[in-house]
Parts: sequence; C-alpha cells; structure tokens
Amino acid sequence: MKIEILKPGKQFKNYKVMCQELGIEVKKSSNTKNAQFKELDRYCTYNKVGHLITIDQVYETPLEKRKRKGNNTVYLPILQKIILHNIATKQTPVSLIELIAESKMCNSMFRAYFGQKRKFAFLDDLDEQSVFYFFDNCYMTLSGAVKRCIDYLIKREVVYLESTSIRVREFRSNKSRLATATEIAIIEKIEEDLISKYGEKASYRYNTEYRSEMLEKLKYLLNARYYFKTSLFKFVDNDVAESHILSEIELDELTTKLNLITCKRLFKNSQRNKSIRRCTIPKTDLTQLITKLVAVKKNKNWFERLGEEFKNLEYQFKTATSD
Repeated sequence: MKIEILKPGKQFKNYKVMCQELGIEVKKSSNTKNAQFKELDRYCTYNKVGHLITIDQVYETPLEKRKRKGNNTVYLPILQKIILHNIATKQTPVSLIELIAESKMCNSMFRAYFGQKRKFAFLDDLDEQSVFYFFDNCYMTLSGAVKRCIDYLIKREVVYLESTSIRVREFRSNKSRLATATEIAIIEKIEEDLISKYGEKASYRYNTEYRSEMLEKLKYLLNARYYFKTSLFKFVDNDVAESHILSEIELDELTTKLNLITCKRLFKNSQRNKSIRRCTIPKTDLTQLITKLVAVKKNKNWFERLGEEFKNLEYQFKTATSD
C-alpha cells in the first residue's frame, strides 16, 4: 500500500480509484473489501459519502495490526501452563491424544472409546455416523489447539522437540508398543498411497472411505488395530522447568476451567462450522456427546451454565439444522 499519498483532505472518487492510487488489488467480495478498509484504518481516519472517500487524519505511527482471534487462541493462556507442567513433571514421549486427555480438554471416556467408536455408538444407541463425526471433529479441534500451543512454546524457545516415534496396537493386545523400522516403512507407504488416492487433506477430514481402507490395510499388513505418533519435548533451559510445576489445587482449577471452555467452544463451533450442517447430529445427541465424552465430573452441568448465551445458540442450532 502506497501510504505516502495519504494526506488530510485527500479524496478518491470511488473504491476502484482508491485501489489504483494506493497500488492495491481491486476486490469484488464485500469481505475482502472490508479487510482492505480495516488495513486502511491503521494509517488514517476517513469518511465515505456515497462513492466518495475522503481522508480526515493521517497517523504519524501506524496502529498495531489487529490479530485475528481464532478458536485455538481461546485455549492458549490456560493450556500452555498445563502443558508446561506436564513436560516438567514427565520425561516420556506423549501422543496428542494423551496431551488432550491429561489437559482435561476431554474426559477419560473420550480416550477410552477413541479407537472403539462403533462400540460407543452401539452402547449409547446413537447414530454411528454422528459418533464418528463428533470424535473426528472434536479431535481435530482439540489437537489443533494443542499443536498451536506447542508451536508457540517452541517459537518462544521455551521447549524443543527432541524426538518422535510411532507406536502400534495389535489385535488381542491391551497395550501399544514401539513400531519396528519395517512397520514404520509400511505405515508410511499406506499413508502415501491413501493421500495419493483421497487427496492431501484426506487424513484430517471426515472421510469414511479413507478410514476404512486405512484400518483394513493395517489389519492385513501389520495385524494392527491402529497406530499413533508420540513426541518427546524438553525445556530449552532445564533450570526453569521447576518453576512451571503446578500444585494439585492449581492444576485442578486450571484443568476444570479449560474443560468448561472446551465444552462451550465445541458447542458454539457446531453453529459456525458449515460442515456440521451437512451432518445431521440432533441437538440432544450433540449435548449428550459433549457431556459423556468431554465434560469432566465438575462440569457435567455445562449445558445449564451457558445461561442466556446458550438460549441464543439453541435458536441458531435449530435454524442451522432445520433442513
């Protein structure tokens, strides 16, 4: 943007002329136009009369760029304290699902039935597709929050990734084990073939065909029920590790608060996420899934605690799923 041409009293005949003079692209959608005007807000104040745009005041120093607050930033302040506590107290590799569970973003049922979704749907008499969708969508949201938090800590040079490994769980076995070099090569080949077949983002999407074929190949080639990746994180400065250890009371307060935020956020996201509108999860099933798989004991009444805000969401949900 050619901000040097911005002067008090400067006028642009219309939006297109303004773009040409400022050296920015002419946008067609209202959202992208609004984004350009928000960027202009950093450098000056202006007024619009009809198509005419007039610059009023130009700032000597541009205002700080406002950062977009996504869903994951809601978790960050509390989540980073809990993750740093876990890294400080445990020196063993962890998986994403373990970090999610230990942070109490979900309860023990989520982890217990993560590999047994059909069984959970059968026991609770819920639609199988809805259960699979909820598990996958919930895991994507929570793992995304954990990944961003870890990336943030690594970027700040608080922790670093020392090593990664792959573990497999075989049929008729209650425990996972480290995968051998041969098994890792087979798993990587399976992933490569499926991504080539279903697309780059297939493994992160709600894709029944991808999942079914993956499980079938794991069973046939490795006699494995599933596999997962683990990572070992360590502090850059070991001397600060102890300062991040929380007391039992502090840890309980933080995990309980984070869990309530998670319940609330997952429900709110169901209104905003367009893809869930194509997945017919009844409102009663959605609240039941959050209560049984996410809410910890102290937050089982999360549904009632949303108050007036919930009533508005309830209306939005009915509208979104009225098809």
